[in-house]
Amino acid sequence: MKKNNYIILLLSIFLIGCSETEKPQKYIFNSKDMDENIDKYTISNGLMDEINCGLTSLLFSKEILSIIKLNREFSLDDMMESTPTTIELYKDKIVWSDLGQVTKINKNKIVVKGLKNETIDLNLVINENNIHFKFIDKELVCIFPFKKI
Repeated sequence: MKKNNYIILLLSIFLIGCSETEKPQKYIFNSKDMDENIDKYTISNGLMDEINCGLTSLLFSKEILSIIKLNREFSLDDMMESTPTTIELYKDKIVWSDLGQVTKINKNKIVVKGLKNETIDLNLVINENNIHFKFIDKELVCIFPFKKI
């Protein structure tokens, strides 16, 4: 009888240990690096591409993601404050707390909800201490840096 109790206890410990959930790695948008090295993160070389990549980087601010979450129009006043967003990266998904969304990672590609039911396609590039999102829209190509926290 004691042997059976011991086996049940060991089996319970094993099952609890195996069911531990994966811990995410947190990242924050590195807006300072983006601003200081906009030429490095603008891959395309059109006349206005650096400006367009800079404006597109506002997508990774808490304020803009909150506006998208609420599905409301934004004004120039909304763009005055820009607090970098934080994300949680798992093996197969990304949790966007400010957006209230979980995006699946499929072959290093993700699709994020935009305004008016539009979507934003991003490529995920994982490096040792940071990640980047690569954004391609027609001829505009930008990389958005996130650093590990």
